[in-house]
Amino acid sequence: MVHRKEGRFKLNQIATLRALSMTPVPVMETCILDISSSGMRLRSELPLTCGLAVEVEVNDRVSRGTVCSCEAKLDSYELGVAVSERGRTLEQRKQGRFNVNDVATIRELGQEARI
Repeated sequence: MVHRKEGRFKLNQIATLRALSMTPVPVMETCILDISSSGMRLRSELPLTCGLAVEVEVNDRVSRGTVCSCEAKLDSYELGVAVSERGRTLEQRKQGRFNVNDVATIRELGQEARI
């Protein structure tokens, strides 16, 4: 059993992932399985290298982070992403505004998943 420092919100929310460290920047559909204040677990059809900078977009919100784990499952991969920037709206992203510790965004995403 894995013990975590932080609680996690289960989402099962479809998201768009961009691998920022690659050229050209690949874009793929993923599923956010769960999220905490410092990271998220994603399901992907493709493996990604640990250390890769990524951007995850869901519900008009964008978070950035780094892949810290990639585990093969039966028909997919589970990615661990350590989040460094969270919760900017697409409009804030264009304007450069951002709140790094937007815990309200995590709770909002968790509430949307329960509806």
